[in-house]
Amino acid sequence: MTFSFEEQAASVAAPTVKAVNRETGMFDPDYNRVSFEGEVADIAAYLEKINEVTVGQKIYQAGSFWKATDKYKTANDPIYGGKDIYLDLIVESGFSTTADTTVVVKAEGYDDLTLKVDKEGNLVQP
Repeated sequence: MTFSFEEQAASVAAPTVKAVNRETGMFDPDYNRVSFEGEVADIAAYLEKINEVTVGQKIYQAGSFWKATDKYKTANDPIYGGKDIYLDLIVESGFSTTADTTVVVKAEGYDDLTLKVDKEGNLVQP
């Protein structure tokens, strides 16, 4: 009889959130843009590994914002382009208009990232 054990790799810390800003899309719905501290390559690698985002009580899916709710997407700098360095979250369905909203981001190989966003779309400092 043989046994095999899969060793799970230790997770690493998620990047630190620098800010959250409410953005008004020209064609997209309003969204909260999450920016991160750190090196562009590290942030981009983290964003590529995201596999679940929960906003309040709603699980968001990755995808286009066109006629959407409950969606998130990653985005690059609108002026300089390059790698994706932002996490955008549609405001309409998951965020509270009267209280703070908890956002949990799960990414493969990283610790879960939990942040709070106030009703105006700003990061609530811990």
